[in-house]
Amino acid sequence: MKKRIVFFMVICLSLLPTAIYAQGQQQVCNTSVEDTWIKENKEKIKTMTRKDWLALKENENIKKAVFSAFSPEQKQKFWEDKTLEVINQFEWNDKEKAHLNSLLEHIRNGNAFSEDINNEEFLEFTIKWSEYATNELKWSRRLVYAIAGDGNRLKNKEGELILNK
Repeated sequence: MKKRIVFFMVICLSLLPTAIYAQGQQQVCNTSVEDTWIKENKEKIKTMTRKDWLALKENENIKKAVFSAFSPEQKQKFWEDKTLEVINQFEWNDKEKAHLNSLLEHIRNGNAFSEDINNEEFLEFTIKWSEYATNELKWSRRLVYAIAGDGNRLKNKEGELILNK
């Protein structure tokens, strides 16, 4: 069972900010549509916030490419904002709120967005955070992903997301 959880975490690596976006960066940016959009909007991207990102009417691949083009500071602020939104948007019990705050603290104090990221440290936090969420808090994998692996707004505590189309 533990191997399955570790495998799931390694595959998803999306429990922390950048995971799905950073891993998909090379795949996403290799396509001409996304590449062209990024090149044409390079200056705009430099000043974008999560609010701007959420307002994009583009497809999810372009949104992922935009996130990948963010500076480390933009990525950190993006995930701080997302995590604070999740904390404040719903009613959480004390254990859940503490767990969400541990994610927020890791975002604020960790180096998950640095190009010098220690992948072992990142992976260890990801696995522990996810295991606690699923085993102790009984959150679904879908909810864990929606909280920490996707930048879109959380619709409900079942893990549904609000996608801007």
